Order: sequence, then C-alpha cells, then structure tokens
Amino acid sequence: MPRDNIKKDTSKSELIKRVVSEFYFSKKEISQGMRMSRGTFYNKLNAKKISRDFIAKLSLFLDYSFVEEFPEYKEYIEGKMHEKNPFYSVEDSKSIKEVEAKYFILLEEYNRLLKFIIKISNGLNPRSLSLSMHKFLKKERFLLKKKEGISI
Repeated sequence: MPRDNIKKDTSKSELIKRVVSEFYFSKKEISQGMRMSRGTFYNKLNAKKISRDFIAKLSLFLDYSFVEEFPEYKEYIEGKMHEKNPFYSVEDSKSIKEVEAKYFILLEEYNRLLKFIIKISNGLNPRSLSLSMHKFLKKERFLLKKKEGISI
C-alpha cells in the first residue's frame, strides 16, 4: 500500500478514500459488507468528523489496519481487529500485502510465458515446440541468474 504520497494535511475522508481505492471492492460491496446502505456509507465517509467506529468497521471489512493513517486510533482499531481474529497482528497484515505483491508479479510472469507458448506453438510440431521452449527456459534462467545473482 503506497503511503509515501499521503500528505499530513489530507483529510481523514481523503486518506480513507485513497486506501479504499487500492482494494478491488466497489463502494456498494463495501457498504453491504459493513451492513449499511450505500447512502449511509457515503454520508459517513464524507462527514466532517469521521468516527473511530466507522474506521474500525471499515478496517474489519477490508482486513486492513488504518493504524498508520490514524495513529490516534491505534489501540481501538487493533482491539477491534483482535476481537474479530484473536491471531491478528499488524505485521501479518503487512506480510499478506507483500505476498500479494509477489503473487501479482508471478502471475504476470506466468501470463508472459503463456503468451510465448501460444505464439511459438502456432504451426509447430511437438518436437519443434519442445526445442523452442527449452531454448526459452534456458535464456530465462540465465536472465534470472543475472538479475538476482542466484543459481538455478
């Protein structure tokens, strides 16, 4: 979750909107998950004073701690998160985001490989396809070793 570009003078509403935009839920899905109407969700989100209960409830739905955005609510939010899941910790939430980022990188690499296989397989017999894939994988291993300094 990119937090570097969040300015200190940004309103609570804007901070929440930025975080919510990082998730793949629509506002309708979030409001339903929080058991409130979409109108109520928007009203609470755009209110001049956003309650810590609303932030905690949103934290529970998104499974995201707003502790870095709202350090003044740290104990309250973590308490609510812990009530929902006694094994919850902020560190776990951060590690899940790291795994998610690695997963997306891996998924992009997989898609790239799949596109390559489709491209080279058009009109090739199985033996030619096998040789082409072997060359490709050999090249990829070399690039991976060079990029990360690891041996395969």
